[in-house]
Amino acid sequence: MLESFLASVLFFVVLLALGSGWYLLRRRALLSLFRVDKTKSLIIYLSRIEVVQGGSVGVDGAVRSFAGPTVTASEAGAATVLSGIFEYLIPGLESQPGILRTLFTRDISVSIQPSPTSVQQIPDDVSIVTVGSPGYNCLCEWAQSRLNPKVSFSAANDALVTGAGRSFSDPATGMVQVRYDASNDRRVFYVGGITETGTRAALLYLALNCKELKRYLGKQRVFAGLVQLSGGRVRLTETIQ
Repeated sequence: MLESFLASVLFFVVLLALGSGWYLLRRRALLSLFRVDKTKSLIIYLSRIEVVQGGSVGVDGAVRSFAGPTVTASEAGAATVLSGIFEYLIPGLESQPGILRTLFTRDISVSIQPSPTSVQQIPDDVSIVTVGSPGYNCLCEWAQSRLNPKVSFSAANDALVTGAGRSFSDPATGMVQVRYDASNDRRVFYVGGITETGTRAALLYLALNCKELKRYLGKQRVFAGLVQLSGGRVRLTETIQ
């Protein structure tokens, strides 16, 4: 019986080693894209919605007393999808009994937070995904003023505007940008739209189309493109030079 137990333990250890090797080979591109291969940390900053006293309504339609910062369900759901791409099922355990066959692991710390009230509050040693518009996320304002984006929000946050002056006000359109923060030697991912639909499309593109994004990025440090969510699928509609 002891020999059988030791054999099972050894088999599990071998599977774990093989799984780790597979992870290193298959996920290297993902870690490189987000520049988290060294820091092992990523923060997704969502739009910060401040609810004033007496300004919230419950599911029954009644005015409630909640007050304070919150995020939208649409952004939070899409951000969770993005966070999930850093998890992986250990290969070789699919045939194992019970909970072993659904064992996931993660070696990257991913935090989802509402925008801080000041950019001075963000750490300088992690990669960042900033979501939404300058009206609800101070990091978006920082990205627009400091990181030379190819697409920016209009002053009224009602359109996406390119450096060449083209304007996009379609509510289903979102923008995905990869910028470089030279001061801290890190990538900043700037995604958003003028509506929740466009913002969700941008977040889902970042989560589900990493290979395509990395191909478009190539050896460049920066990228900008427009995306749309249609028929349940998100697609890149054009790149912005």
